Amino acid sequence: MDTRDIPSVHEYTDAWQWPESVERFIREQLPRDEDARVLNVPAGSSRLGDVLVDAEPQSEDIEEGDMMDLDLPPAEFDAVISDPPWRGMDYFDRWKQFYQLCRVTKPGGLIVYNAPWEPASDQCEVVSRHRRADHPFGEISQITVFRRYPGQQTWADFD
Repeated sequence: MDTRDIPSVHEYTDAWQWPESVERFIREQLPRDEDARVLNVPAGSSRLGDVLVDAEPQSEDIEEGDMMDLDLPPAEFDAVISDPPWRGMDYFDRWKQFYQLCRVTKPGGLIVYNAPWEPASDQCEVVSRHRRADHPFGEISQITVFRRYPGQQTWADFD
């Protein structure tokens, strides 16, 4: 991926790091099964998850990738964590990014999504909503936990 295509408002910043309390909360939302696979995209500076993807990897344990077009197989993960960049993301980019999260999540799997908006999809249901206002700049966001509908056909079924 050519990171020059990423708008400058999405460049990595240390302010994207979650406070420990938020990281702990998100960890508590993830499946407890030790065999569960968890994707974190865009990972930023978080190390939660088995597979970490970001447009601007900050270490060798993060894979370079585009959250709008994930180079990952369908229905691959038991849970997905996402805290997408907020600024400059229009309605269609939000929808496209969330579609990718649904695509790579197994039926019955979870999507833990932090943003000031709540995406909608016929692929999953809202399990819980949690407001947060701990950001150093006073911005408010919502952590929404979605569950991919169990028993649903996935893109992998059509390969």
